[in-house]
Amino acid sequence: MSVMDDKIPAKSQNQSSPQRNGAQSPNRYKVPFIIASGKTTVCNVIISRLHDRRVVLINQDSFYHSLSDEESANPQNYNFDHPDSFDTELLVSCMEALINGQSVNIPDYDYKTHQKIGPGRMVNPSDVIILEGILVLHDERVRDLMNIKIFVDSDSDVRLGRRIKRDTVERGRNIQYVLDQYANHVKPSFEEFILPSKKHADIIIPRGADNNVAIDLIVQHIRTKLGQHDLCKIYQNLFVIPSTFQVNTCIIYLVFVQWCYLIMFLVLQIRGMHTLIRDAKTRKHDFVFYADRLIRLVVEHGLGHLPFTEKQLVTPTESIYTGVVFCKRLCGVSIIRSGESMENALRACCKGIKIGKVLIQREGNGRQLIYEKLPKDIASRQVLLLDPVLASGCDSAMEAISLLLNKGVSESNIIFLNLIAAPEGIRAVCKQYPRLKIVTSEIDAGLNEHSRVIPGMGQFGDRYFGTDGLDHSDKDYTSMNLPSTLLPSIDLGYIEDKYSGLSSQALLNVWSSLRKKSILLHEPEDTKIWVPTNPRGAETLPPGIVTSESDLYLRRLYGTPSEDLIIKPRYLVTFTVGYEQKDNINKAVKKFSENFSILLFHYDGRTSEWNEFEWSHRAIHVSVPKQTKWWYAKRFLHPDILASYDYIFIWDEDLGLEDFDPERYISLVKKHGLEISQPGLSANSGLTWQMTRKQNDSEVHKEAEERDGWCTDPHLPPCAAFVEIMAPVFSRNAWRCVWYMIQNDLVHGWGLDFSLRRCVEPAHEKIGVVDAQWVVHQTVPSLGNQGKSENGKAAWEGV
Repeated sequence: MSVMDDKIPAKSQNQSSPQRNGAQSPNRYKVPFIIASGKTTVCNVIISRLHDRRVVLINQDSFYHSLSDEESANPQNYNFDHPDSFDTELLVSCMEALINGQSVNIPDYDYKTHQKIGPGRMVNPSDVIILEGILVLHDERVRDLMNIKIFVDSDSDVRLGRRIKRDTVERGRNIQYVLDQYANHVKPSFEEFILPSKKHADIIIPRGADNNVAIDLIVQHIRTKLGQHDLCKIYQNLFVIPSTFQVNTCIIYLVFVQWCYLIMFLVLQIRGMHTLIRDAKTRKHDFVFYADRLIRLVVEHGLGHLPFTEKQLVTPTESIYTGVVFCKRLCGVSIIRSGESMENALRACCKGIKIGKVLIQREGNGRQLIYEKLPKDIASRQVLLLDPVLASGCDSAMEAISLLLNKGVSESNIIFLNLIAAPEGIRAVCKQYPRLKIVTSEIDAGLNEHSRVIPGMGQFGDRYFGTDGLDHSDKDYTSMNLPSTLLPSIDLGYIEDKYSGLSSQALLNVWSSLRKKSILLHEPEDTKIWVPTNPRGAETLPPGIVTSESDLYLRRLYGTPSEDLIIKPRYLVTFTVGYEQKDNINKAVKKFSENFSILLFHYDGRTSEWNEFEWSHRAIHVSVPKQTKWWYAKRFLHPDILASYDYIFIWDEDLGLEDFDPERYISLVKKHGLEISQPGLSANSGLTWQMTRKQNDSEVHKEAEERDGWCTDPHLPPCAAFVEIMAPVFSRNAWRCVWYMIQNDLVHGWGLDFSLRRCVEPAHEKIGVVDAQWVVHQTVPSLGNQGKSENGKAAWEGV
């Protein structure tokens, strides 16, 4: 079916402005749906079946030229079936005026005098305009105004019989006159002008008004189009969920279309969710919840446009069921960063789907591709392109689509998924890529002077990820400093997999230093730890989000990344620190060579003050006030992110390393096959377990004699398979298991040391203490003053 020309008519003075809420009000002028048809009888049947006074019929015969006196004297010699007999200029002018929402005067033509008479009849704009006439498909200018072009094909004898009846009864002519005119003008013109126009028709109806099936299909199609946004009538590749989403339209057709009940209720659900996420006062938690619901609906609708094949199967009742199977070669591509919010819904619908990412940055008046990570075989896949807001179209969307096409993806294999879309963006994308499909949940009114969608929903990415209101103008890509107000959003990080793309999220603004004094808390407000609880645990990052050689080092995406990192670290050392321990940490860090990445978790927010140390500029800094190392480890040390590190040190700030050599320690761990280990604690380290105390006569020990009655099994903690939690060292595989143990937000980690044995087997052989490299535990209370007894209660009571 042909659709209306993609040039949207300019708004006339009497045309009202778009509604501020982005929906089409029943009182607002709508671009009409225009039908061209060749038979009056068919047009009348269509109008009667629509049961709707919003349909107007315009007859091409009304635009006949008036005959001159000479022509009127011998009308039988005048060819009324020739294109030149019509005032096509006036016809086109009237149709364009109706499209623009203007009322027009349609001429009245007297078939007996062959003259236009009177002032004509006033025709007002309508939702459906049917243009009827024998030559409506002949002129290209007229065809371009049509949404549907119908050619009514009937037998020549039937046509002649109807012509004789019409001309003798309605137009006062005799039979001989009609036959002569038919032989001399009508039949030759039909073969020369009318029949060739059949190739321009979208629908050909054989047998005319007697073909009830064809007319019913046309009527149903018109009803569907009446309920759609104007742009959906213009662009076949634009889909709004649900396809008939206007409540007022459903009410009109409620008597005739029973399933409209369901559509109306779904509409109210969608509008209700839009009401919540568009409200500037909506809290982040509610915004994310309802945005996820809407995204899921958009994704499900987008999947419905995938190719499928029929499949038969046997049910548990041994019956045959004929269903469908959708294509398996499918992938998603999210436009960083807002597009990443749609990944969860896509993964929920398509288990194990590959998802690529692209980052496109504004460069002057244009856009520049900064980063792309796409499946290698993307050219052979169906692609769901993810971006919640389509604004002007001439931005990240167009650049991303162009990239996919350059990678070999067929235009017809791309489905662009949005939550909201502006008309400007729809026109730009649909005009440039007519075979691409756009699926959205609502079309907004347009763009403001700042090219932002109105009414819109604000900066979607900032509201979804909780970064709205933050200043990212001054970036330090080795630091991350987050305020306490972000704790709820971070709490959901890996639990609901919203931050699974940590490395790509960092490309924009995650690893950034926020310089505002109101955010950086130099002094803790109190001694309490904010502890969320997540009993559901967490999931591993899905494949394709990070590479198998991922690490925490942020390489630039331009130039030569190797210039930033000459030596690739093989080990990771993390310290949870406060600035008061800067001297001890300075001594400790200097012990580690370039084979170790240094990561500092700042619980006091004082990151910039560490710049006095030369090594601080090479280290990675993460700051969230008043948290413990296990809180940080849960959120920032996902095992997939640490995939390239052989060993991970998760250490406290109060360790003395004067007698510790990291390289020698690693060699001993490898030599003795330790998956979980710690350096021995010197005898003057205060209270220690016998198992973790340094022994003088060995390189490594894996068991020890504890006090009587403590070990029912010599292979179990604390006599074996046991290390303390102030200085543990984990292999890559061991950390993948241990990381799952910290998903319920341990505060100080008490009890974790007794559970580590569950991550390696046999535990009593793969967990041990390195005696040849020891440290001193200085027992500084964590977070400066936490961990002390308070009001007669031990620190762990009430936690």
